[in-house]
Amino acid sequence: MKEQLLVFSFILVSWGIFIIPLCGLVFSCECTWVWSGAIKACNVHDPAPPNCPWCAHGITIGLPSTAVILLSQLFLGITTLRLTNRVILSSLVGILTLVPAGYLLGWMTELIYSY
Repeated sequence: MKEQLLVFSFILVSWGIFIIPLCGLVFSCECTWVWSGAIKACNVHDPAPPNCPWCAHGITIGLPSTAVILLSQLFLGITTLRLTNRVILSSLVGILTLVPAGYLLGWMTELIYSY
C-alpha cells in the first residue's frame, strides 16, 4: 500500500507539472509551464480562431481529456508496480505515459473539433 501511494504521488505531481505544457505542445496554443504563466499566452484569449480546444471547452473537453490521461498514467503505473514491485520503474512508466496518452487524446480532440 505504501508503494502504491508513492507511485500515485509521483504520477500526480508530474501530471500537475506537465499537463499544461503538454497542451501547448499538442495544440501549439502557447500554453506553458505554470511558473511561466500557464495559460496566459494561450490562443484561447485571442477572439480569432483557432482556439485551443482543451482551454476553450475546459469543463466538457479539457477536464475529461486530462482526467483520462491521468487515469491512464495511474493504471499503467500501478499495474507495473503490481507486476514488478519496483517503485521507481512503476513511477517512470506512469510518468512517461503522459506523452503518448496526451497525443492520443489531443489527436481525438482535434478530430472532433477540427482544430
